[in-house]
Amino acid sequence: MKQNHTRVFFIETAFLTLFVLLALTVLVQVFGKARQLGEQAAHTSAAALILQNVDADLQAGAGAFAALTEPSAAAQSFTIYYNAEGRQDADGAYRVQVQAEPASAGKNGRYWTAEIVISDADLTTRYTVANTACYYKKGAA
Repeated sequence: MKQNHTRVFFIETAFLTLFVLLALTVLVQVFGKARQLGEQAAHTSAAALILQNVDADLQAGAGAFAALTEPSAAAQSFTIYYNAEGRQDADGAYRVQVQAEPASAGKNGRYWTAEIVISDADLTTRYTVANTACYYKKGAA
């Protein structure tokens, strides 16, 4: 009888050990996925902030985009690097590529369209792509 109780104890212990290992495996996978999603969300939030900053600079003709305010400006491409806080940084983790094309010119200024692409610095992940437009009055630089 005692041998039967010992055998049942070992079987129950084996099942309990397997259950604990299975539960730990599931928990590790859940927490790993949560961390991955958190990192993705942080990158997406940073890309949205950078997109707002780049669009504001483009609308104002500020910084690198000042060349677009010239009446004779042709299509131009800009590559600018930003850090996670949304500030320009030559060693930044985010690469912003802006392709600006003149759409039309009038007697008072020029209308531009631009595509803004935000990716990581080594171009392995593209976070967002946006299209925008702006109008620069002549002599408003």
